[in-house]
Amino acid sequence: MTQPPRIRDARNVITSTLATLLALAGAPQIEVQGHRGARAVAPENTMAAFRAAVDAGADVLELDVVVGADDTLWVAHDLRVPLELCTGVTEPKRFRDLKTSEVGALDCGSKRNARFPAQQLSPGERIPTLDQVLAFAKKSGKRVNVETKMVPADDDGQVTPEKFVQLVVAAIDKHKLRDRVTLQSFDHRTLVAARTIAPDIVRVALIDESLPAWVAVARAAGDAKVVSPHHQWMTKQAIDDAHKAGLRVVPYTLNTAQDWERAVALGVDGIITDDPAALVKWRRDRESTATGVKP
Repeated sequence: MTQPPRIRDARNVITSTLATLLALAGAPQIEVQGHRGARAVAPENTMAAFRAAVDAGADVLELDVVVGADDTLWVAHDLRVPLELCTGVTEPKRFRDLKTSEVGALDCGSKRNARFPAQQLSPGERIPTLDQVLAFAKKSGKRVNVETKMVPADDDGQVTPEKFVQLVVAAIDKHKLRDRVTLQSFDHRTLVAARTIAPDIVRVALIDESLPAWVAVARAAGDAKVVSPHHQWMTKQAIDDAHKAGLRVVPYTLNTAQDWERAVALGVDGIITDDPAALVKWRRDRESTATGVKP
């Protein structure tokens, strides 16, 4: 039976009020970031994966960026074309050595990642440019977490950190998205450069060491405002210290309810996951249990 408008309106008010009380009680809604889009269900870092993340209700599209031969910014995780994920090349050539036409000829949707058996293939899927993904994000109203892929030990032929940041910021500014984009990296040289080039863009220090002092790392990494450690390295003390220093904590890459529950219990601000649909549902069910109101 359809509820009368007044009853529906009252229910909406009650639901909103309970959600507010939940947040005030110390259980704020956890931000969901779709890792490489939603690679649990679609080929990573492709438009199919980003569409899946949006459809899942992810708050943020997390992605990786490399620089091509003509300074085109490609959304890809590795500095070299991954042969296990793409067809069109017979050797793992560096993106920096490939022209736009060569990258555009790659098919990165016809091979399933063996780690994700539920992944739906998308034959003919091309590697998108950062410009394409930013345009999509703007239209969908989503925020974007852009990771600059650089490796200090592999600098030969790569752009400088400053040049990399300039290219990324130019793409962001083309779509007027500075307030909806964060810039992250394991190579903190790009974050230091970003502090000068675009200080208003939030910087995220990805952490690849097990027990560093997060606050000190963030300060050295261009005064980053967010730290993003591997989830296995989280401790209550480290997260509390980060919060006291005004930092947000968004760990990677958590794909199970057990990991999500632990992260939330420790007080994280967001979660990066390969399966944003499952995490969004888990978040919704958890909030429903806490409030006693069905979603």
